[in-house]
Amino acid sequence: MNDDEYKKEYGYKKITWETFLSPAEPLQWLALSGAISPRNAAPLQQWVEVIQTPVMNPQVPKEVRDIFEVAKGCITYGVLFYPLFSIGTAQLFRMCETAVKLRAEAAGGHSDLHFKDAVDLLIKHGVIEEQKRQRWDALRSLRNSTSHPKMQMILPPANAIHFLETIADDINAMY
Repeated sequence: MNDDEYKKEYGYKKITWETFLSPAEPLQWLALSGAISPRNAAPLQQWVEVIQTPVMNPQVPKEVRDIFEVAKGCITYGVLFYPLFSIGTAQLFRMCETAVKLRAEAAGGHSDLHFKDAVDLLIKHGVIEEQKRQRWDALRSLRNSTSHPKMQMILPPANAIHFLETIADDINAMY
């Protein structure tokens, strides 16, 4: 399958030695702006800084912080391979489950609680505000759909950054 057929079939570039370090086609503006050239790396530098800005509080368990850093890495490198935006975002959704379950256990819940039950417990204990239940239900649904996909999800960078920032805020608020 040639490169054009591959792109038509899958919707993104085929990784070859020639394309390995080139930006994903929807992000060619970075190359056009000179960001891929060492002479003018400002746009690419700004991209990295935006993604690296959200952080987990030190009180957040290391297991959660580790997952967060991997998700940030995937989203950062989505510039080179567009599907990494989705993979990083899916990692964020799984991280939500880990964070909620660990926080529920610290609040007296069983270690084998399901995601929904852990959210319910945290709402009951006032760790998560009742008005955020719908948001956490949506995150749980997104975790389910990305962990058990029926098809490949491809998210644009703006969505990945939005989830990165808002999920970081949500998890930091629990700890």
